[in-house]
Amino acid sequence: MLLSMLDYSGRRARILARVMISFYLAAGAFVFTSVAIGVASVLVERLSWLPVSLGIGGALCMSYGGLRLIFEAKLSEESLLEEIRFVEKSAARHNRQPI
Repeated sequence: MLLSMLDYSGRRARILARVMISFYLAAGAFVFTSVAIGVASVLVERLSWLPVSLGIGGALCMSYGGLRLIFEAKLSEESLLEEIRFVEKSAARHNRQPI
């Protein structure tokens, strides 16, 4: 039982780490999009593809992170339900007296 709980926690930690990286990349892409818009409008018209590319990249990273969070929420629910069953079984085994 404990090994399975550790497995769930490890899987959740890996998913959350990927999600955080994805969201940080998305936030960075959106910041660089703003900078690129300013640079492109001031300096050269040929760089107009740069802000669009960064914006699309940021949106894709944000979408990926959101999808991964859905999977993490499902895994979290499974883990929580298993932990509840474990605690209920342990309580029933240790508390055999009628209440």
